Amino acid sequence: MTTWSLRRRPGRTLGLLLLVILSFLVIRRLEWSTLIPAWLRHRQLGLHMKGQHFMLEDSIFWIFGGSIHYFRVPREYWRDRLLKMRACGLNTLTT
Repeated sequence: MTTWSLRRRPGRTLGLLLLVILSFLVIRRLEWSTLIPAWLRHRQLGLHMKGQHFMLEDSIFWIFGGSIHYFRVPREYWRDRLLKMRACGLNTLTT
């Protein structure tokens, strides 16, 4: 049977403190801006709503969406179903 002691373990506390400090330093050193593709870094507008339609980079963007229950369609038919949805003019898919 395992017994738990309540005495302090300075080595464990020091190790945990060093781990937290090291993690903080590593996270601060990471350049998060390199994770964004170059062509997206300088976008000004993005996607926003204007009237009854969306605007994406100064062009009208209508969402024509459909739904597919992927768990009801065998995997070998997924590509066919997605191509058929695209042929119907859908540009957004929900699952």
